[in-house]
Amino acid sequence: MGCVPNYFMKKLVVCISFLAALCAGHTQAANIDPSFKFSTMETEHFSVHFHQGLEDVAQKAASIAEGAHDTLVKEFRWTPREKTQMVLVDNSDFTNGFATVLPYNTIYIFVVPPSIDMTIGEYEDWLAILIIHEYSHILTMDPARGYSDVMRSIFGKPSPEATSFHFSCSLPQALPMYFCRAGGTKALQHGQRQNIQ
Repeated sequence: MGCVPNYFMKKLVVCISFLAALCAGHTQAANIDPSFKFSTMETEHFSVHFHQGLEDVAQKAASIAEGAHDTLVKEFRWTPREKTQMVLVDNSDFTNGFATVLPYNTIYIFVVPPSIDMTIGEYEDWLAILIIHEYSHILTMDPARGYSDVMRSIFGKPSPEATSFHFSCSLPQALPMYFCRAGGTKALQHGQRQNIQ
């Protein structure tokens, strides 16, 4: 009496999870001002997309990203098979960024200089720290070796709902995220010191 069959609840949970994952990807597109006119700058490992007024920032970001790539791929022992897309936007009052590997390896950077009360503002080059941090996420989420590599070559990257579930519920995947935040930055700083000396 009043009990919902177990199979119905499972289907309901799967449907809600699928819709939530599907909608989550579309919300970011609504955050970009449609009046922006985007250009693209290509480097060996990155496609940097930026809107008017960010030409100098895009040049600096491309240089930082290539330097980060050279150092971090050695640390993470993974080189992405595709160029990483980097989207630079200035439509926020908050310095931040995020990374995703679906459908492509993509980094979004909000290129607003940090306010005085933000921790990232304490670093000499906040843009470098932000790019290193987000690229570390790409190098953590993108790798496919062994069985995963075979399955990816057949089916492509995993679906968004599987990835969201996997990363939110899997401690072994959460630990590299913790280590990459500090480790990636330290590795790059170490690499830069070696290049300068």
